[in-house]
Order: sequence, then structure tokens, then C-alpha cells
Amino acid sequence: MTPAADTPAAASWPARAPWLALLGILVVAWSPKLVPGFFAPDDLAFMHVPVDPGAMLRQGRPGQAALYLVLEALGVHPVHAGTLLNWVALGLLAWAALQLLRAWDVRPTPLSVLCVAVAFVHPNLAEIFTFRFVPVFFAVATALAIGGLARVRAGAAVTGGLLMVASFTVYQVTLNTLLTAIALGVALGCVRGDASARTVLRGWARPAVAVGLASAGALVIQRLIQAFLGPSLQGARGQFLSLDAVPTRTRALGLVFRRVLGDERVLSTPTLYVLQLALLAVALTAAVVSLVRRRRAPEAGLAFGGIALGLGAVVGILALLAELYPAPRVLAAAGPFWAGVLLIAAEAFRGRWRAVPAAAATVLLLAYAGIDHRVASDQVRLNTRELALASRIVSRLEALPGWAGVERVAIVGQPRAVPGIPQEFDVNPAALSVPWSRVMLLREVTDRPLQMPSRPELELAERRCASVERWPSPEAVAIDGALAIVCLR
Repeated sequence: MTPAADTPAAASWPARAPWLALLGILVVAWSPKLVPGFFAPDDLAFMHVPVDPGAMLRQGRPGQAALYLVLEALGVHPVHAGTLLNWVALGLLAWAALQLLRAWDVRPTPLSVLCVAVAFVHPNLAEIFTFRFVPVFFAVATALAIGGLARVRAGAAVTGGLLMVASFTVYQVTLNTLLTAIALGVALGCVRGDASARTVLRGWARPAVAVGLASAGALVIQRLIQAFLGPSLQGARGQFLSLDAVPTRTRALGLVFRRVLGDERVLSTPTLYVLQLALLAVALTAAVVSLVRRRRAPEAGLAFGGIALGLGAVVGILALLAELYPAPRVLAAAGPFWAGVLLIAAEAFRGRWRAVPAAAATVLLLAYAGIDHRVASDQVRLNTRELALASRIVSRLEALPGWAGVERVAIVGQPRAVPGIPQEFDVNPAALSVPWSRVMLLREVTDRPLQMPSRPELELAERRCASVERWPSPEAVAIDGALAIVCLR
């Protein structure tokens, strides 16, 4: 064998440079989630109770159930090995970012890599990374969805469509990402100015049809599963909106879109909100003006419409569901939206003006990563506080007569938000406020296999707590046979 045969091709490492650059950016942004030492309420439940694949199946996620069980069978438990799987997730997201550039027909230059990195550093993903086991499912679903979109764009419609269906069986929220990518892809195609509006639309027609058919296929799979196993525990979140609720929903969506633009208190700041609005205004203006100057008014209108539809697609299917639940993880398409806006600005600006989108991407990456780190830091602080409180609760219970016979614990009270730690939806809720994680938190600080109370026992505890002074008073803890009662504030 010749020495040349043992040596990788010289072009191999340069070819991998965009992926390595993206992976490096993602590792910096999510580094707190790459080492053990944090947990979400759901993580506590899965640490102590075997996962129920049926719940995932009823949610229309057979791919997620299969992946969870395969990983668990291999010894890579999605909760206990969550930090290992987060490394895998970042690798997949870096690859998905490159596939997004490919779908948009954008070369992976330093500027485009900087812009597209925003897609998966966006603070809405901080809620996803709050959990140990969710990031890898999100990353798999995203890689399948965007990879499928790139395959359809390359002419492999069947393969791409099947990848999209597989994505939806893992995590349906990727539908919004695909819709956002298509809308912004149309805008990017127009801003380049080398194709007519009709040609651009024709080029994105097949991907749009593929997404529609894949969505229909996934919906059929979900309905068939529910016909055999029963409805999802998500209730109204898995049902479509009735016509008489449309006016109310329209008003509520205004607040959701403000959150997408950055007008919210936990995962954004007032300054970041203003900066994002300015970026959107500058990108729109630059795109339209550059096209109008070239006398391409139809393309200018289509580019404007594509950006507007892209913003709407971030909310996407959420707007049509009976229960409006705009959790950050459901609005994960906000990241690809802002990445697309940056790339549109980069396409519209020429020469030395390209420094504008480069600077904007750098500022957004710094701001987004800073918020990601703050949320991670707050989670560690929250975990520390709650473990300390759980230890105090157990110590108080151990001092009471009858502790040896306690089998179940009913905990009443505890608001979802802890003072000093910003909280919304599943971003850093108190584990002691979530029914299925309260007792599991106590099991973290004692060797007793404590269980959740029955419904009658919980009602008994609520009646008692209504008549006594709450924690930390001596009356806040009591033992009644096999039931321990804790009355928090």
C-alpha cells in the first residue's frame, strides 16, 4: 500500500470546515448542557419510573418511542446519558444547518455559516435543552426534516418525503421549521435576482407538495395509532380549532408573534427586541430596494411576501390547534427564521456593506448564547435550591413518629416559579410544583422508594393544608398512617 493511500485526501478537512465551525459555535452556546449536574421535572420522573412508550405513541410519535427504547436497550439511557446524547444532538444540528444552506442554494462561506448558526443557538431552544432527554429527539427530527427538504430540492422527492414523515414521527414541531424554510427559500431565490418570480415559485413547488403529503401521512399514522391505543394525553393540544373560536385566536396570535420577534421577558431583552425589529426592517428594505432598482417589482413583492409568510410559519400549525400553547420549544422555527433573514440581508447587501449582516449575526449569536447560558445557570441554581429544600423536608419527616411506615407523600403548594429565577412554560419550573416530579425529588435525597399519593389522599392533604400554617412552620409536615403530608407556601 502506498503512503498516499494511507493519507486522507487534502480536501477532506477543508470540506469539513463548515461543519466543524458550526459544531464549535454550538458547543460554545450549549456547553453548560454537555456536563452532568442539571435536571428538569420530567427528567426526575424518568429517572425513577420506566418510560411509557404508549404515551409517545398516542402523541403520534412512534419514531420517538422506538428511538427511546433502542437507546435504553443499548445502555444509552436518554435521561441518565443525556449529556452524552447532547453531544450527538449538537453534531446533528450542525449537519442540519449545512443542509439548510444546501436547501436554500447558499454556499457554506464564512458569512453564511455565521448566519445559519443562529438557527440552532436561538434561546427558544433553551427550553428544549432544559430537559436531558429531549435535545437528541429534537435534533434527530430536525436533521431528518431539513435533510429531507434538501433531498427534495435535489430532485429525490420520494426519499426526501419519507425522511420528512420519519421526522414527524419523532417530533411534529419540525413541520413549522420546514414551512419557514420554504417561505424564506422563496424570498432568497427572489433576492438573488437571477430568476423570475414564476421560476422561483416553480422551484419550491415540489418541496411544498412534499411537505404537505408528508404531513398528511404523519397525521394518518397518528390517527391510526389513536384508534387502537386511545387519545393523546395532550387533550386539546392534539385537536384542531373550531370555527367559532377563530376571532379569539386571531387576537391571541398577535401576542405570540410579538414573542417570536423578541418581546418577552424570559428568553429575550428589550434591547434584543429592538435589534431584531431593526434587523427585520433593514433586511426587508434592502431586499425590496435592491430588486426595485433592478426593475424586478414582481420579485420584490414575492420576497416581501416570503419573509412575511416565514414569520407566520414560525407559529404555523400551532395557530390551528384547539389549545394555544406557544411554548418556546414549539416556536423553535424562530431560529431558522432569523437565520434566513440574515442570509437575505447578506444577499441584498453587496461589497463592503456585507459587514452589516456579518456584524448583525455576530451580535445575535452573542446575545442568544448569553441567554442560553443564563437559563442554564438558573436551572443549576434552581436544582440546588430544590434539593436543599427536599433534604429539609425529609429531615423534618424523619423526626416525626411513624416515618418508618410512610409509603406515599402528598405535597401541597409550591408555585411554579421560584423567586429570583425567571420561569415560563417549561423553562425552569419548580420540580415541587409538578405533580409527577414532587415525590421523585424527595427520592433523590432519601433511600426510601416513596410513591405518589392517590387522588383521595391528595384531597385529604389539601384539606389539612388549608387549615394549618404553611412551611416552614412545625404544622407544615405531618404523617397520617402510610401518608406523609407536606404543606408548602
